[in-house]
Amino acid sequence: MESEVIAALVGVPTVLVTAAAAWAAGRAQARGAYHGPVDAARRATQRDAYASLYQAGERFRAAWMQAEQRNATALRRGDIVFEEQVDFEDAVVRVRLEGPEALATSAAHLQELADKLAHPDVFLDPPDVAGQLTEALYEFNAGLEAFLNQARRYLNGGPTR
Repeated sequence: MESEVIAALVGVPTVLVTAAAAWAAGRAQARGAYHGPVDAARRATQRDAYASLYQAGERFRAAWMQAEQRNATALRRGDIVFEEQVDFEDAVVRVRLEGPEALATSAAHLQELADKLAHPDVFLDPPDVAGQLTEALYEFNAGLEAFLNQARRYLNGGPTR
C-alpha cells in the first residue's frame, strides 16, 4: 500500500470522531439557544406566581385579623366571607400549576390553613375554637414565611426541600 493511502486510512477515525463531537456540540448549543428563553420565561412566570401567593397571603391575614377585631363571634361561626380569600385561592392554584412539586405541596398546605381560618365552624372543634384559631393563625404565618423562603431558594437555584 502506498503511504498516502495508509495516511488517509489512519486519519479517517480521527475525522469521524471530530465530526461527531462537532455535531454533538452544535446540537447542545442549538438546544440551549432554544431552551434558554423558554426557561427564562418559565422562571419569570413562576416568580410572579410565588410573589402573588405571598402577597395574597399577607392580604388574607390582614383581612382576617381586622375581621377578628371587629366581630370575633361572627368570624368563629364562619359568617364572614373574605374577598382576599378568593384572591389567595387563585394564587394557590397558579403556584400548584407552575410547580415544582415541593412548592405546590407547600401552597396546598397554606390553602388548608387558610380554610381553617376562614371556616372555623367547619374545620375546628367547638369547645376551644378561639385557641384553635390562634394556633391556626400561627401556623398560617409560619407556613407563609416557610413558603417565601422555599420559593427564594428555588428561584436562586437551590434545593426546595
